[in-house]
Amino acid sequence: MYKGMYTRVLALTVLGSVLAAPANATDSRVTALSGNVGITDDTDFTRFASETGQMGDHAWLNYDGLTLGGAMSWGSNAVMLNQGANGAAIGYYNSSGDTGYNASFAYDGNTEGMTFGGGYAMADRSDGLGNMAFGGQVMLVDDSLGIMANAISRTLTDDSVTSWGGSAAYSDAGIGLGGGYQWYGARFGDASAITMGSGLGVDLPDGGDMAIGLNLLDVNLAGEFMFNDWFGLRGSVTTSMVLDNLTDEMELGVNMGSGFGASLVSEAGVIDLVIDPSQVLGGPFFLTGNTAGPAIALSARFSI
Repeated sequence: MYKGMYTRVLALTVLGSVLAAPANATDSRVTALSGNVGITDDTDFTRFASETGQMGDHAWLNYDGLTLGGAMSWGSNAVMLNQGANGAAIGYYNSSGDTGYNASFAYDGNTEGMTFGGGYAMADRSDGLGNMAFGGQVMLVDDSLGIMANAISRTLTDDSVTSWGGSAAYSDAGIGLGGGYQWYGARFGDASAITMGSGLGVDLPDGGDMAIGLNLLDVNLAGEFMFNDWFGLRGSVTTSMVLDNLTDEMELGVNMGSGFGASLVSEAGVIDLVIDPSQVLGGPFFLTGNTAGPAIALSARFSI
């Protein structure tokens, strides 16, 4: 049941947490920037609870074509809700000074499984911004138990960013270990950055052979530009080079991705869009039969 959390998922998830994280807006903004860790966002509190009190009083709404989500922040508190076709999740975040904590619960209707999670985070604002967070999850599906623990860190200065992360998982299926280190990062102001890093995942299945996956290189180039006070565009390009099955028949894979989005800004709030150009150009289903997914996902943030 939990094998999916191992080598490939653990290595890429941990590296993604390090290289792709999110003082501006929403989940859609983060998605369009491919989660570049060198560009901060109001939603950083979901990764580092110590940032909860930095957000101000806002309400968020998110829709990606499959999942509807919402959040509200006030003072040093925040609550997030997400609902999909067959599940739901809730999270609470709180900060005090330069520390914070979070607690979460999720239910999956497909497996009738439940996940309980929590974490603790710290911030250092003496020279730039440094964040570190520790967390864990307990997953219950029928009679199976899964446990995952992780730690992530990032350090931002005016012109650089560094980050790392590690994760360990245990279940009836075996043990999974993963880690990533972003060894180069340059920031060009507050809205553009490039990061490079590497990651490693190890799968120790119960009764099976050990499997090792190595992410040799993960590159993320992202940026955004506001044309005026009310309209802006953003985008990103990512490339990763992965070695799978190091203990068996080694395979080399190269993956590329991109993100593109836009913002509409007013005194009342911000609307962020994630736009899939291929879907837009592919035309609507009733004309072309195009069924690959929604062309646009959106988020909105309002001051309260």
